[in-house]
Amino acid sequence: MDNIDIVIPRRRALREYLLCSPVTAWRREHTDSDWPEAVEMSPGRFGYRLSRIKSYLDSRKPIERAV
Repeated sequence: MDNIDIVIPRRRALREYLLCSPVTAWRREHTDSDWPEAVEMSPGRFGYRLSRIKSYLDSRKPIERAV
């Protein structure tokens, strides 16, 4: 059962999961080669693999915040 990859449907759900705005998501989709690739779930309907989203988040450099 561990080999099943969950697909998050729709761009809006991806943005909510990553906590980014529509414009930020669009920019990253077009400029960031590590951005999760959409997969076609059915004709005209796309989703994003949770494993790719998690690997994208793991590859990001943590933000250092001033205290």
